[in-house]
Amino acid sequence: MILAILMWLVTAGVLLLSVLLVTSFGHLDGILTFIRDRLLGGSYWKRKGVPCLEFRPIIGSLMESTDPHNPWYHKLPGYTAKFGPVWGYQEGYRNILVVATPALAKQVLVSEYAQYQQRRGNPIFQTRPTDDSAHLVEAYGQRWRRLRRIVAHQLSPLNLYPTITDSTHHFVNHLLTFDGQEIEMLRNYQELTIDIISRMAMGQKGSQLFSNQYVDDTKAFLSRDPRNPIFLSAAMFSALRPLARKFFLTAGRLTEQPPFRQLKVIEEAIRLRKIERAGKADIESKDFIDDFLNATGNETNLELEALEGLAGPSVGLSKGMNVAEVAVHCLLFLIAGFDSTSSGMAYASYYLAKYPRVQELLQEELDAEFPDPNAPMPYDKVQNLPFLNVVVKEVMRLEPTGTVAVTRIAQNDGVLDNIKLAKGDCVQIDVRSLQRSTEIWGDDAMEFKPERWIPL
Repeated sequence: MILAILMWLVTAGVLLLSVLLVTSFGHLDGILTFIRDRLLGGSYWKRKGVPCLEFRPIIGSLMESTDPHNPWYHKLPGYTAKFGPVWGYQEGYRNILVVATPALAKQVLVSEYAQYQQRRGNPIFQTRPTDDSAHLVEAYGQRWRRLRRIVAHQLSPLNLYPTITDSTHHFVNHLLTFDGQEIEMLRNYQELTIDIISRMAMGQKGSQLFSNQYVDDTKAFLSRDPRNPIFLSAAMFSALRPLARKFFLTAGRLTEQPPFRQLKVIEEAIRLRKIERAGKADIESKDFIDDFLNATGNETNLELEALEGLAGPSVGLSKGMNVAEVAVHCLLFLIAGFDSTSSGMAYASYYLAKYPRVQELLQEELDAEFPDPNAPMPYDKVQNLPFLNVVVKEVMRLEPTGTVAVTRIAQNDGVLDNIKLAKGDCVQIDVRSLQRSTEIWGDDAMEFKPERWIPL
């Protein structure tokens, strides 16, 4: 109770400070726009003739999009069904246009990529694209291109395969001990996922399945209250983002809250690995830490050639990675990979249990390719399992992960679907609606049918 009161007192102070910031440092046009768009004028999208969620002064639809009991990605399809394939909402200071047609999704993500290259981030966690701690998801322009080139090389499935295989062997042996008993698969998949990521990105030696301390820490971070007053203040007032971020980072490190405990472990693993590698040549990579440290070798500035139409910060960039980038990318893999991977595998198990015929066909394919269950499973053979491939595609179609992150920011004023967008407006792709649309997939769109992916 005391903590809650303190947090809301902080919020009240933050709101007062935000008014001072706007009135003291904002231009007259900015103040008038604030009063019109955030206090008196009603919805930004309503004035453009776009169907939209109910507008509330200052917060917009922030309470709807941050409901901790009903995740936003589950609610999006309901609003798309209500408003149609193009609609809008306001999340504090952000104006967000939701689109749910293949043509508009392609326009934003592919054909006009240069206009929509930057992703919308969390108002507290998102760094400036020029910061050393800006990771692949937050960076854009030349920095994104550089990080993408480095990370794509290190994330080769072939590089990950030995570790994945070893952890999976331990995992399967654990499942065999249940001997026909009911198994909570999501929790077990979370253990497997964190074991693999900890080995690849946190310096963990060998498998520590079901004795890894980071499962609960990572779950706690991912299930944090989205209505935390510090987050809400940063979401409502862009001028307060740097202050809110500094408060969050400082408090998190001092109290060693997740994910700062994990980041501390990663930083220590990097420090020890650098000592271990000192003076050695031709070091064989064992995990992401080695791979990324190998990429820190060239610290000279490099001006990358511009990708056609690609804008972004024009800065001198290191060809390799600096240590801060190594640490933040290892943490990124932990946070981004944990829930998406474990949830995807849990959904796959659910659908295979619900559709036993699909399970039988998949088992037949695996038995034909790997008749000896104790023999190694070479990577090239695993890649040649067509029915497994379509099963995974169908699971991901019905239960896509990370969809709330498929959001882009307009780099300049522009037009999308005859709607004028201002620089800084966001476009969110309603992936879940697209992947369950009867207009795209047919009347059986809600059915689990892997064979729909098999070419006729």
